[in-house]
Amino acid sequence: MGKLANLILADNQLSSIPYQALSYLTALRTLDLSCNKINKMQPAMEVGVQNVNYNFQFNLDLLRLEYNQITALEAASFQYFNVLNKTYLDGNPLTVVEENAFRQAKMRELYLRSCGLREISPLAFSGLENYLEVLDLSGNQITQLPDELFHRLELLKTLSLRDNALLKIDAAQLLNGFQFSLYKLDLSGSENGVVSIQHLRRLRNLRVLSLSRLDQPTLSPENFAEFGTDLEELEVTYGGLQTIKNNAFKHVHGLKRLKLADNNIANIESNAFVDIGDSLVSLKLSHGFSSSVQNLPSDAIKVLTNLEELDLSNNRIKNVPDTSFHFLKKLRRLYMQDNTIESIHKGTFQGDIHQDLTELYLSFNNIRTVQQHTFADLAQLEQIHLDDNRIESLERRSFMNLENLKRLNLKGNKISSIDYETFQNIPDLEDLDLSYNNINSLDFTVFDQVGTLSMFHVNMSHNKLRNLVLNPSGGEEGNNNYSFL
Repeated sequence: MGKLANLILADNQLSSIPYQALSYLTALRTLDLSCNKINKMQPAMEVGVQNVNYNFQFNLDLLRLEYNQITALEAASFQYFNVLNKTYLDGNPLTVVEENAFRQAKMRELYLRSCGLREISPLAFSGLENYLEVLDLSGNQITQLPDELFHRLELLKTLSLRDNALLKIDAAQLLNGFQFSLYKLDLSGSENGVVSIQHLRRLRNLRVLSLSRLDQPTLSPENFAEFGTDLEELEVTYGGLQTIKNNAFKHVHGLKRLKLADNNIANIESNAFVDIGDSLVSLKLSHGFSSSVQNLPSDAIKVLTNLEELDLSNNRIKNVPDTSFHFLKKLRRLYMQDNTIESIHKGTFQGDIHQDLTELYLSFNNIRTVQQHTFADLAQLEQIHLDDNRIESLERRSFMNLENLKRLNLKGNKISSIDYETFQNIPDLEDLDLSYNNINSLDFTVFDQVGTLSMFHVNMSHNKLRNLVLNPSGGEEGNNNYSFL
């Protein structure tokens, strides 16, 4: 057993950590004790024994203790551990983390998520100053943090306080100790206190920043003045944002990913993104707009020439001009589900422009018809989702020359019939969902140019079918590899 390196004891009935039994496993590197009934870090006491002292220490890459019944981390809780590269204590009903709780252990990553924590001792992380790089306290009920709590953690690279109930976030004071080391900071959460972006300007090496409640409803160039140029990811959710001003990101012009979801944005000025036009690869605005916004902000996004992912879902967008995405030549994934879009015009997506487009989500809109050549000659497109619209008709050659398309979802519409030439040259289609429509008659020849693979599935359930027709003369022999549901 001396060579055992990985031991998983999860989902059992252990009430304490079996230190003595594990002490012989000198090669142990991974220990998983999650989802047991362990209620404290100290060894179990035998009857009549007042103190237990072991003369060994574990050296682990990974210790998992999440979802046990540990209520407190007392001083010297980790005295039997020397090296602990990653430690997970998520989901324990912790009420307090005492002074010097982690002092004996050399921890690099510590996760204390969703523990119900309300308070932490000012010296709780004493002893970790020269080791700790990742600290995650998200999903707790912390209302106040001692000013000096993080001051000596000079190697800390990642800090998450997401989804707590912090009454006040004095970033300048709280984060002063690691202004040159911190790469990733998460202060987001609708219950956390108000944050001033400018108070974070001293974090010169910050690469990933997540915030929620801001002290103003506008993003402007002044917000990011004196910021370091290394910032790559910015997330502002539940921030109360209403306006994105021109040149808002000129001081953080290396941004690659921007998430502005769950806001109330009424206006994105036309040059808002101009300074990150070459760098941005992902823009997420799900539930980001005011309900008054019905027009897709095409003028603002057209400068994002390297954008690969665009999420505009869960808004009230109604109008999508046919030139909206013509400048987004690198676009791979477009999410526009859960809007009020009434039509997608022919020419909106073009094969010579959108050569990299692979996924298209248009579910839960108000689209009534799919025009001829709406989805045509898109060489890399793999998924089209048009389910739960109001589509009544599919014009001839609506879907044409889609050589890599794997999934086409038309479920939950009002389609009553399918023209023979609706689907043209879609050889790799694996899954066609036409369920929950009003189709009353089906001629199998409509699938003659669809799904030449042996496992082509068609779901026609929950329609009004009364008649099935097979006309072998209408298609080429050898293509009829259908599987119907």
